[in-house]
Amino acid sequence: MYISWGVMLLVLGVIFCPVMALFWFGLYISPALSIWRLIEHDYGNADGGANLVPALDLLYSLAVAQGVLSRFRSFYSFISRTNKAVELVKESYQLHGTKLVSVT
Repeated sequence: MYISWGVMLLVLGVIFCPVMALFWFGLYISPALSIWRLIEHDYGNADGGANLVPALDLLYSLAVAQGVLSRFRSFYSFISRTNKAVELVKESYQLHGTKLVSVT
């Protein structure tokens, strides 16, 4: 019984926690790594193809753009939910003639 609990906790700590951390922070990790690679330009041995460096620059630039757009989308989603909360308070206090603005 104790061995099965130990195995379960080991699996939880070794497999599940890092996967959840990647899930939660993946939108921050991917653009950060892409920016780092764009700054460093250490793409290794470029003898294999003439288009390797421009292709990797484009790939990392697209990853940064995707990260920026996803952060903008989540921020906009948060703002729209906040405005819905303001509208709910406005309706519950019957403030129909006034204009309320969220302060976030």
